Amino acid sequence: MISELRQLVEESHHKSITDIFMEIFSRIKKDSDLYNTIASENDDSTFPARILTLCYKEMNLSLESQFPKMSKAKREWLFYFMANGCSGILGHWISTGMNEDVTEMSEFIGELSNKVLS
Repeated sequence: MISELRQLVEESHHKSITDIFMEIFSRIKKDSDLYNTIASENDDSTFPARILTLCYKEMNLSLESQFPKMSKAKREWLFYFMANGCSGILGHWISTGMNEDVTEMSEFIGELSNKVLS
């Protein structure tokens, strides 16, 4: 399951944040029973964060090109700031039954991310 999400992220080189999250949310929703079991019954509160960590390599390349004068340490801080926020949204969405539409969720994360990066 994590390997499927990793492959999905690795194949998203030139996609927007919204599109990447659209794929992540769609995959999780498709296999909602499995994800609910992992995230709740096993009390794995780190699961959403582990999903977002998969995005580090791709996102770091993007941040490096967008902020070439920013130190590597600050780019890492920026990534983890954004990843933890997205992880919180993703975890809440999973734990509350995945009721919101994947498009709405993905667009919301894309809008927030774009504001942080502007």
